[in-house]
Amino acid sequence: MSEWIRDPRTGLALPLSTRPTTRMGSRQDMTEVVGDDLKQLLVDILHDKPGHAMAVAGGSFNWRHVFSKEYGACFEGNRAQCDQIADGLFRIIEATWRRKYPSESASAFLDAIHVPSPLSDKQWQEEVDNAWELEIGGSDDALRKFYEGSARTRKGKDLGAKRVRVGQIG
Repeated sequence: MSEWIRDPRTGLALPLSTRPTTRMGSRQDMTEVVGDDLKQLLVDILHDKPGHAMAVAGGSFNWRHVFSKEYGACFEGNRAQCDQIADGLFRIIEATWRRKYPSESASAFLDAIHVPSPLSDKQWQEEVDNAWELEIGGSDDALRKFYEGSARTRKGKDLGAKRVRVGQIG
């Protein structure tokens, strides 16, 4: 049974056996860190079906573009090496999709799922306002006198305070 640790330099969750054994800051150390990061990227993609589908449905060109944007600096301007690794990773991602979901197209899967868009500030505020719940305590006479209706629990914006003129109280 292997123990897992979080690498403080990269934030990756890695098995204890994969801890870097080289001097920190060396070229070999950097190679290990990038390699570990790429392994974690693969693990994350392959275990998240919507993310996996997005990577496959986007195609190799899109994958290569995104990969080189994120990892291009790790290859010291060697675009060919970056593209070669991106293509290799994409082949793994695509082959894994075909093996895990043989009868399902990645594009069709993405079309079938509904990913909710983030709420606007107004929608968020409405959701918060409608979530309030108030339990009304007191006698039935007090409820009739100060609240509309007879419910002891009010939800959302309708908290039910009775609007009365100052001269009517009492």
